Amino acid sequence: MVGSALVGNEKPTSAIDDAPVFDSVTALAALERDNGDQELLTDIAGMFLSDYPRLMFSIKEAYRTRDYGALGLAAHTLKGMVSNFYARPASDAAQRLEIVAEKRDLKGSNEALVALEMEVERLSGAIKLFLEGQTQRATIQ
Repeated sequence: MVGSALVGNEKPTSAIDDAPVFDSVTALAALERDNGDQELLTDIAGMFLSDYPRLMFSIKEAYRTRDYGALGLAAHTLKGMVSNFYARPASDAAQRLEIVAEKRDLKGSNEALVALEMEVERLSGAIKLFLEGQTQRATIQ
């Protein structure tokens, strides 16, 4: 079973929502969505880990320079990426930044940026644990 090798009792939880960030339940849901293709889920997880730092940099830079088009695009792209892992707090924060970009108004948006940074970092940590579990399982088999 996938869940047994993912995250131990130290599952990270969201400050916004007490649900685990990416645990065996969400991993199983993602596997079900992907027709049980564990390799696909592992590939998506790896792509997220390699791409999210660039997107977060783009979001912060667009926010700093008030480039609303770039902010909306990067926030939308990151929202799609975190949605692969059913990471609702991160997705919600990215969506709030998309709305900021649409309205072209930064008023009150710093909290969404801070929340996005925190949630994406927590998600990346949980995904790293997931991938470590996948590696350990492959070694055992």
